[in-house]
Amino acid sequence: MEALKQHPLIVAAMFLFTDKFGKDVQDLWMKYLNNPKSGTKGTLPPRQLFGNQSSRVVNEFRQDPETQKQKDRIMKLLADRVRSNPVLTPPPGGSTALLDFRTVLKDSELLDLPMSFGDPANKIPGLIAGGFGKAASDAGDDVRNADGKFIATNLGLNTLQIRATFTFDVLDCVDFCPGAPGSGAALAVTIPMSKLEATPDVPTYDVPFEVIYGLSDIQTF
Repeated sequence: MEALKQHPLIVAAMFLFTDKFGKDVQDLWMKYLNNPKSGTKGTLPPRQLFGNQSSRVVNEFRQDPETQKQKDRIMKLLADRVRSNPVLTPPPGGSTALLDFRTVLKDSELLDLPMSFGDPANKIPGLIAGGFGKAASDAGDDVRNADGKFIATNLGLNTLQIRATFTFDVLDCVDFCPGAPGSGAALAVTIPMSKLEATPDVPTYDVPFEVIYGLSDIQTF
């Protein structure tokens, strides 16, 4: 069986490739590539949590352009909603109390965010999470949510300062059947792994994970 022959070679190649991303990422991929299955189905391991706020995995998700884009979008929405609500808008020099995002934002503006992490050859979020979708793996939907608290300060001259703390929650799964294979050079890695996962009884099966990360920001609008 060709896939069975290729399996140890791909495991060895991914062990070397993922070394530059650190042990947490390397271990996640080794778990995926050595997760046994009967036929084409295996047992989903418990969802692995990356929640250490000083870890490399968390820091890279925090700094990723997709996170920054959503942060900036939400900051502007907070300012717009406060400014449009006379009850919430503080007098010049004044500030609101510490408020939940949901005081002014809808669930649809905070949940199931369209965050597709890129550059899997160089960035941890792109390598382990990538794109998003419904029923994207046997572990279920890929999910990207945000929440937090904020204070709005009226600086006068129709200017608001927003100080906010965010919590992002990413649920995903290392999976390549039917996972997104990417393009270009990535296909040399993703297509063989997809074949391994699709081949009955060859160890390679879904490994779900979750990344919870916080950040803060101050912007003026």
